[in-house]
Amino acid sequence: MRCMRTRGGPSIAPEYILRALLLQVLYSVRSERLLVEQIDYNLLFRWFVGLGMDDAVWNDAGECGGVDAHEGATVQI
Repeated sequence: MRCMRTRGGPSIAPEYILRALLLQVLYSVRSERLLVEQIDYNLLFRWFVGLGMDDAVWNDAGECGGVDAHEGATVQI
């Protein structure tokens, strides 16, 4: 993830993001911020994503910025 390297934060493993987004769709979580909050305290969500009980949850600021920045963008070939 280029944007994370320029800001100096650690990158998030793609499989964690995909599993978290699947939980967001299945459980109708309204935003990435609420999703990260759910993952922080819900043991079922933590297990499904692949985080242990003592593992830190990633910061939602980097996740939200990347998704919102590309929303509505057009691709030119």
